[in-house]
Amino acid sequence: MADEQLGVIVTLEVIDDEQYNVVKPATSKGPYPMKPVYLNAFLVMLSIWSEWSECSQCGAVGRRRRYGMCYVSRINEYKTTFKSNMTNSDEEISKLFEVYPDGIPCRSRILAPTIRNMLSVQQRPNEIMLGLCRIKFWFVTYPLNVSSDVGSTNSIQVQCKEAIVNIRSQSGEIIESVNNTAGIYSLLQNPPLQPPLPARRIMYVEPGERVIIICYGTTLLDIPFTWRVDTHEVSPRYLWSASGDRIHLNARDHIVIKHVLYSDARVYR
Repeated sequence: MADEQLGVIVTLEVIDDEQYNVVKPATSKGPYPMKPVYLNAFLVMLSIWSEWSECSQCGAVGRRRRYGMCYVSRINEYKTTFKSNMTNSDEEISKLFEVYPDGIPCRSRILAPTIRNMLSVQQRPNEIMLGLCRIKFWFVTYPLNVSSDVGSTNSIQVQCKEAIVNIRSQSGEIIESVNNTAGIYSLLQNPPLQPPLPARRIMYVEPGERVIIICYGTTLLDIPFTWRVDTHEVSPRYLWSASGDRIHLNARDHIVIKHVLYSDARVYR
């Protein structure tokens, strides 16, 4: 008997100029995320949140963020009276959400125009939540013991500022201690991963243009970071005050220059 196969259709839509609001967690002073809005008796508009990003610091207070995307979703239980009085258009919309049970993004072309063009749907932005974080440990991988087969590893939690790894024998005795934080590794550990080569991009712009500088990174991880201009670290407050509100750092860590000057020709990293 032949194996059964299941076909799946994946729809990808990319929107990069989407507006968003910056919000804070409930433990902060706000502003807070927007509440769900009921569009009718069987549809609700709400923000669907991603997981938190990794913390930007280890052993110190860092930053993290997550994204709340505007979605339209079907209410699981809606009024029976409305269901019995549904028009053909309502039935088509209801069937669409059977195909997409998790909801449809507010600006998606898949969403029915009668819903997508609602004023409340058009005016609701996506959201970015910024929060503080502090982690005490990171994970270090090393062989299970000296006699282990190649590739057999184990992970332990190591304090951020004291990454002293103890290499133990099969009987559990410590045979070597090394400080990974200082870049010292044991020959009994797996070789440390080498940092990726930096990606470089040269931008040519005319004076007076609006410029957005984005660090795409090489780790493919969405982790908040600190910019350096030439060799100096810069904070969002410094960029804003030193430039007289001409340059600022947005919630996605993009440097936004409202109108570029010749003096902005620098190395940003």
